Amino acid sequence: MGELHQDLPDSEWEQFGRLQGAALRGEAAAVPDLVAFLEFPNGFLQGSVADALGRIGDVRAVEPLLRLLTSVDDYARSCAVPALVGFEDERVVPALCRALRDDPSWSVREAAASALGRIGDESALPSLIAAMQDEDGDVREKVGRALMHFGQRALELMREAHAKLQTDEERARAESVIGETYCCPGSASLGAEFLQVFPFLSKYVSPPPFPCGQAKQEVF
Repeated sequence: MGELHQDLPDSEWEQFGRLQGAALRGEAAAVPDLVAFLEFPNGFLQGSVADALGRIGDVRAVEPLLRLLTSVDDYARSCAVPALVGFEDERVVPALCRALRDDPSWSVREAAASALGRIGDESALPSLIAAMQDEDGDVREKVGRALMHFGQRALELMREAHAKLQTDEERARAESVIGETYCCPGSASLGAEFLQVFPFLSKYVSPPPFPCGQAKQEVF
């Protein structure tokens, strides 16, 4: 996929600016006009609309935001992902899991991992565990942080997945994710269990919590 660049007339940008202001005030009446702007082929505009719709949180935005996940513009898709987090709609988690698994853009997969962690729905755990093998290190970092939100259950699934790995490359990828989860402050209560299950974590100079990201720098 790629980018959409066609520009709006100045008068249209002015109208959109007013709608953004309405979104900041949480005015649901702005939703239909904001959705209409999604039809214009400009990725920056589509991403800005997604952000505005997410801020308002009106259920009428769910369907347009789900459609935006199929935009040809990487930026637009990456903005649609976090905009969907606040909606309690059964279609959201499966759509974000598909984005994490299939989207060609690392930025979208990264956003999807973070969003799934924030939502905290355990049905996303298989997708997050599979994404431990994502080819992009930044995506794996976000996967590790997302798994932290699931506590003991995530630890169990990481252990099962790690035990099935066959190659050094697979293990290195998975262990970078496990280290990221271990170093996050939210995992401090499971620190002893992490060390018992994953002895390689003993390479750390002190127990968690570390600032997120330190694991990758010090160990992997």
